[in-house]
Amino acid sequence: MKTTNKILSTVLAIVMIISIIPITVSAATYSGACGDNATWIYDSSTYTLTISGTGEMYDYESDNRPWESYEDKIKEVIITDGVTTIGSFAFYSFGKVDSVTIPESVLEIGNSAFSYCKKLINITIPDSVTVIDESVFSYCESLTNITIPDGVTIIGNDAFAFCESLTNIIIPYGVTTIGNDVFFACNNLTNITIPATVTLIGDGAFQCCENLTEISVDSENKYYFSDEYGVLFNKNKTTLIICPEGNKESFYRIPDSVLTIEPWAFRNCYNLEQVIFPDNVTKIGDHAFYLCRNLVDVKIGNGVTDISDWAFGECDSLVTVTIPDSVTRIGNYAFYWCDNITNVILGKNVTSIGLAAFNECTNITDVYYPGTINEWNEIAIEDGNEPILEANIHYNYHIHKYNAVVTDPTCTEQGHTTYTCECGDSYVDDYVDALGHTEEMIPAVVPTCTETGLTAGAKCSVCGDTLTEQETVPANGHIPANAI
Repeated sequence: MKTTNKILSTVLAIVMIISIIPITVSAATYSGACGDNATWIYDSSTYTLTISGTGEMYDYESDNRPWESYEDKIKEVIITDGVTTIGSFAFYSFGKVDSVTIPESVLEIGNSAFSYCKKLINITIPDSVTVIDESVFSYCESLTNITIPDGVTIIGNDAFAFCESLTNIIIPYGVTTIGNDVFFACNNLTNITIPATVTLIGDGAFQCCENLTEISVDSENKYYFSDEYGVLFNKNKTTLIICPEGNKESFYRIPDSVLTIEPWAFRNCYNLEQVIFPDNVTKIGDHAFYLCRNLVDVKIGNGVTDISDWAFGECDSLVTVTIPDSVTRIGNYAFYWCDNITNVILGKNVTSIGLAAFNECTNITDVYYPGTINEWNEIAIEDGNEPILEANIHYNYHIHKYNAVVTDPTCTEQGHTTYTCECGDSYVDDYVDALGHTEEMIPAVVPTCTETGLTAGAKCSVCGDTLTEQETVPANGHIPANAI
């Protein structure tokens, strides 16, 4: 028993001694190769991943990186001088990283290198970088500011897609290519300036940026142009590429030079209420006016032959739709869920109405068609168009097409425009106020001893009408000389 007590006392003493002696545990580090001449080391005490060495890093997929086990722990990434590339997917989905150091030796940042780094707020790209590859910063939702160095020539597809906190970005002179969807869904961007050097802007580069109000193009750019409303075109303005979603205009007249409206061009332009097309436009691209929820009035030009899929989908403020005679096809879902439309006026040359083109247009009551019932039955109408099939269909409907004859105003008569349809219907409108006379003074004529004179007068210098009559002034008569 004494022996047992002695042992217990000894163990208790040892425990007490251990409890007061500070214990130092060495931090674990993990390392390996990440390039032919590059290595990596992870310090678990500082949660820091350091890439060092020379030359290129290896490219990876999203799930085969040597530091895969620590991606949810790493908070800082340091790349030391000498490394020339950052490999594809190198730091993909590093959810806790908030600090990244990139040296001047880096020339290229690979595909998706920092994609889904959701806590990354700021990053400095060195001047040495010439290529920002695809999806490099996509879904970096906390990234608020980034400066692209002057040496960059290519910004790859999706490079900043879904960087929802990005408020400012400067595209430097020297960039030639802006890839597809580069700034897709960057909802806090307000304006973008395109330098003169850009030769290619990819599809959807500025789509779904709901606060983007203006795209400005350097006047020296040979490939692109922007108008006073911040709308982007190709250089000769034959193609309308995009109207920024946050554009403040409620009315927009598409320029006469435009032939094609690109897909998604006016998507979700929530301030837009009225659009007028020139007759030169022949094609309205897919989703061109999709989600323009305040669009009330659309005047489709007489040159349009095809209304593409979803062109006016969910424009739920539209009331009347007029399809000109030039249109032969109405695409799938073209007016899907435009549930305020009450009347549809079809052109005589429509041959096909696509799948669900008028689906969910539950308030359509009347369809006006210029052809006969037999011609109506020959139109290929696909499923999902019950709203127009169940409406009152008015056959042989005549759409007036008026020729305008302008009568200019005169000094005393109003100007006006006479509109006459081939059917004989006519009306007068667009009155312009009379111009009024332009007064020109007529000088007085001084009478002589034997000749009468005239008072000053006035006439209109435009039409010649007398404004102030001249009155006759009697001759002065002779004055006898004094006799000597």
